[in-house]
Amino acid sequence: GSTDSNDGRSSFSNYGECVDIFAPGGSIWSSVSSSDDAFGTKSGTSMSSPHIAGLAALHLNANPNLTPLEVLDAIVADATPDVVGNKGSGSPNRLAYADSIRLGCTPLCGAHEI
Repeated sequence: GSTDSNDGRSSFSNYGECVDIFAPGGSIWSSVSSSDDAFGTKSGTSMSSPHIAGLAALHLNANPNLTPLEVLDAIVADATPDVVGNKGSGSPNRLAYADSIRLGCTPLCGAHEI
């Protein structure tokens, strides 16, 4: 599912038993098609799913032998509980979180904020 900047469920987000976890999906900085170097904000579950894909990649980098179910279980276990507002009936109240120290992440050299 998708959350907004206040950790509430986005109005467009899925909810219910089909949702395993929530991730930011509202007003996410992304590239836009107006030029090769343009940025803007976009909203949608298509903006929250890359957060989860990135977490999966981090977990697999740290533990390459994990099965897909073990990756999902690790992402859900690391999530912050009880912070998603208006999660929707049947949805888990878990917001994606990356434990960068445990996963062995370091800041990127030369990275900058948009």
